[in-house]
Amino acid sequence: MEHLRKPRAYNGRTRMTDERALTIQDETEEDKPAAVPDRVWPLMLAYQAITGDTRQVEEWRERIEDAEHAHDLVEQKNDENRAILADRRAWRLMKATGRFGAAYTLLPAGVWLGHLVNYNGFGLATALAFMLPAPLAWKVGRKLWENASLAGMRSLGKKPGALQKQRSWLSGMTRGFGAGFGMGFVMFFLVGLISWIPNPAPTLTLEVLMDLYLGVESGILMGIMGAALGPLVTRPAPDADEPPLLGSGE
Repeated sequence: MEHLRKPRAYNGRTRMTDERALTIQDETEEDKPAAVPDRVWPLMLAYQAITGDTRQVEEWRERIEDAEHAHDLVEQKNDENRAILADRRAWRLMKATGRFGAAYTLLPAGVWLGHLVNYNGFGLATALAFMLPAPLAWKVGRKLWENASLAGMRSLGKKPGALQKQRSWLSGMTRGFGAGFGMGFVMFFLVGLISWIPNPAPTLTLEVLMDLYLGVESGILMGIMGAALGPLVTRPAPDADEPPLLGSGE
């Protein structure tokens, strides 16, 4: 499979060559690794559930990780970011933070959505329709949390002092608020647009304004929750001489 081809520039399991990491942007469009489709993961898990072939699934998992790592390096426009993510453990830490942060934000979003559905008396069909924006909100939120994690690693460096870590807590809370706000806004602005079908506003302008208000209000709530994860996005990049950080892998 073309998406799972192994990049040719890795020297070992955890690190890409510095020259490769810093010049990857110079490749032609044909040479650049493509993004791995989101459908690959559920298909792979379904294959494992049906066949029980864990060895094949593990091999696919490693190849998918290689492809995703190379693609994320291509997408970075900043040389410093690429230098950080060239270390596979730093990249894994960023990805783990993105998944955890998005899942963490999605939980209170679901509670808030349930409250809105119950408060407005919507039926089951409408309530299920309100879940349609969840995949897009998850994708946006995961990217925002990944960017927040990368920004934290860039600002701290590999070996920050205790005082530097303490001073970075406020900026970490700000990044967490921004990631939570962005995910909440996308989710509930789209929910508001969907609510126009069963419960339309008198005019389209009023509908958009009401949906923007719902998006901002919900985004602030999710942002406050996200700010509590400030320490999650205030972690330095793993050092090669230290044991792996939680969630960064080997």
